[in-house]
Amino acid sequence: MEPDSSSEANSWIARLILYVIATVPIIVGVAMAIAALFSGTEPDTQAAVRSPAPPPAVASPSPATAVAPASTPAPAPAPAATAAPVASTGPPGAGDQLIAGSDCVACHRLDVKLVGPSYQAIANRYQEDPEAHSKLVQKVQSGGAGNWGPIPMAPHPTLSPGDISAMVTWILDQKTGDAVVEYVAPAPVVLPEMKPIVFANLESIPVYEARRHVIEPLAPLPSQEVNAATAELGRFLFFDPRLSGDTTVSCATCHDPAMGFGDGEALGQGYPGALYFRNTPTLINATLQKRFMWDGRLDGSDITTLCRDMITESHTMNMDSRLMQERLKQVPEYLEKWKAIFGEESDPYGPKLYGVVGEFVKTLRSRNVPLDRLLKGDGGALNEKAKRGLQLFSGKANCIQCHNGAMLSDGDVHATGVPENPDVWSEPLRGITILRHYATQGVPNYMNRRSDLGHYIVTKDDRDIGKFKTAPLRDLKFTAPYMHNGAFKTLAEVVEFYDRGGGETPNKDPLLKPLKLSGKEKADLLAFLESLSGDPPAVKRPDPLPEYKLRVFGKN
Repeated sequence: MEPDSSSEANSWIARLILYVIATVPIIVGVAMAIAALFSGTEPDTQAAVRSPAPPPAVASPSPATAVAPASTPAPAPAPAATAAPVASTGPPGAGDQLIAGSDCVACHRLDVKLVGPSYQAIANRYQEDPEAHSKLVQKVQSGGAGNWGPIPMAPHPTLSPGDISAMVTWILDQKTGDAVVEYVAPAPVVLPEMKPIVFANLESIPVYEARRHVIEPLAPLPSQEVNAATAELGRFLFFDPRLSGDTTVSCATCHDPAMGFGDGEALGQGYPGALYFRNTPTLINATLQKRFMWDGRLDGSDITTLCRDMITESHTMNMDSRLMQERLKQVPEYLEKWKAIFGEESDPYGPKLYGVVGEFVKTLRSRNVPLDRLLKGDGGALNEKAKRGLQLFSGKANCIQCHNGAMLSDGDVHATGVPENPDVWSEPLRGITILRHYATQGVPNYMNRRSDLGHYIVTKDDRDIGKFKTAPLRDLKFTAPYMHNGAFKTLAEVVEFYDRGGGETPNKDPLLKPLKLSGKEKADLLAFLESLSGDPPAVKRPDPLPEYKLRVFGKN
């Protein structure tokens, strides 16, 4: 019998239909996965299996001629699409912790308006918007929520789509129900007193342990009250070598105005017969720091103690307080200024003398800094290269994690793996000084130490070995070489160091990762760092200094 060609064709068509039906869910699932890959959402690969794909819509010539079949009810209009929250890669409910560790807090706070609106204000603005979540996610992914302030934003380099979704969910939960008030960026920007947010259970989450600190917003320098008469007497004392044991060095010997109130050397010189083992830091804006000394051992709010330690320490000025006050009593000009400030019955004495020098240090402040002008509303203060550098600083390069606030320093201590300066141990006078320092600080087994222990000398905790204070970044162009031991001669070397992810050290801060900056990005970042310097403080050196004139016994 000859085969029936029509039935064979029908069989072939039936098999083709079955093949198409079998493969449609797979094709749809693959298409959804590809779409999810580009949109950042999790693909729902089971959706195509659970419900068959709807038939393709037939285009109508126009709404006027479109007619629905009588037996088929008109489909209800589809609801507006909203982006459902995406699963976070962090712990459940970690939106607040993610925000605490991100750059958002540089411009936003829970209930205080800074450069940008508060989180509560953002939530209130969107409280009636059914697409609030998707809109905010899009704004964060694009690198900022609009022109809410003078600082250009860049997309965050480390947050996943899930992280961003969790952050937005937390922000929207902060609504208070208050009327929506449209935010208008202030010009100039006026920053209120900082009130850090305390985030729930932050310290209990190991994955966020390294990001537990709050990032303060970049801000102009705050004002400080200065007693002009006291600061003027302090200016004379700052330059007077009679405040040192052998009358050969003054505060200005190591903190030279011509060298950015440092000394321009990798390692400090110190008192005659000694050599210092760390870099001499600048005194510009010193009284606005949270900590003094590279190892962070002194409270930044106590400038008097800093001046006392530097004047009396054997390897700096080696002065006895009782000898110092007797010397200054024999200088009539000093005595006259002293009594005008503290009263006729007062004579110079140690504790107040250190405070007088500290009052002068308060006057050493940054002036006419481009970044400060930008933060006060001058949009043209930075050139385009420096503006791109600012985006890198607070974005891809992530410098703002540690260099934030008005001083561009978190005031904390970190181990970054800066290489040891070999001169500390190859030059005997420096080695003697550092070991003597360890002995006076109670460092165990100090004679066998052959590295700079950093903050360990304060805590005696091995986890603090190699940790040093975050250096303020203001007036950088006046203060080379850089780092606690002057390891880098130029800012370009510093940028290269951090681009590599820092150095090797057992307690290295987990925030440090290779940045993989391009040559152009490094140049832009350097341009921004250079914009952190303005005009050096204008200080006139007293010349000549007033001379001794012995007081007459019984006529004092």
